[in-house]
Amino acid sequence: MFCQAGKIHVPRAYQVLLSELEGSIFPCTAPLGGSFHPKVWYLRFVHKEDDADVVYRFLCLSRNLTFDRSWDTSLSLEGPLTDREKAYSSNHPLGQFVESLDKLSTVKLKKLWRKRLKQVAHEIRRVDFEVPSPFEEMGFYSFGLDSPRELPLPD
Repeated sequence: MFCQAGKIHVPRAYQVLLSELEGSIFPCTAPLGGSFHPKVWYLRFVHKEDDADVVYRFLCLSRNLTFDRSWDTSLSLEGPLTDREKAYSSNHPLGQFVESLDKLSTVKLKKLWRKRLKQVAHEIRRVDFEVPSPFEEMGFYSFGLDSPRELPLPD
């Protein structure tokens, strides 16, 4: 889990499962200033008996990981990892974001974590995400990694 450096807090009540997260939380800083505040998850599912059938699920949430009861929105996309040599250009921002995490982390990532990030960054670009109905196309944008620019949204 990658989170804003200095902004993660211990909950008031002891949560026994939180001790399992030690070693899996990496504080980050935003490269252009501001906050590192993504709410995305990349989940990789593999058939237990072979690595042939890999499926990715991408989640984008509007909510922080807190115990409050506010409403939130979420997007869930799923698709198989294809055997394409070239990536889907629309997925490049997803891969770019994952690639940036190693540099954004304020602590040095172990070799295993760097290897996992490299694998996800490569594979996520080759996932054929199903476009949710009633939409016909979709695009991904990764804000804050490059020089500041206009939002790619219509007026």
